[in-house]
Amino acid sequence: MHGESGAGEILAVALATNEPMPLGVLVLCGGTLVLGGLLLLFLGWQGAHGTVHRNHLYGFRTKWSLSSDAAWATMHRVAAPWSYAGGAAMALGGALAFALPGKPMAFLAAVTGGTALSVCLLMIGTLRGNTAVKREASR
Repeated sequence: MHGESGAGEILAVALATNEPMPLGVLVLCGGTLVLGGLLLLFLGWQGAHGTVHRNHLYGFRTKWSLSSDAAWATMHRVAAPWSYAGGAAMALGGALAFALPGKPMAFLAAVTGGTALSVCLLMIGTLRGNTAVKREASR
């Protein structure tokens, strides 16, 4: 489609010219991160309170956590603080993206930094939860 710019091209132009990010990019990136972060906070709360039942759709789904209802509950109880932290990091990255529309490099750092930190925190939660489940299984 001639004349249409992709997200990568829009970002490259904004970085090269130091122009403010277009509103659509701000809403797409910042909004997605804020909503995703809030969802992770909610899911962390559900896990901490034991209201997430074993399923194949969402949650910390590993071979060990899916092995029993008790394992699922342990996994989500242990991983909940990490889900809170990951959700907060993601939401903060999105909020910073909205706050920095005139600074493309800072916008990019907020989006990628918030996402990367969130993924790392969720991975730590998964590893800690798996360790707790394996420990309980070996008793």
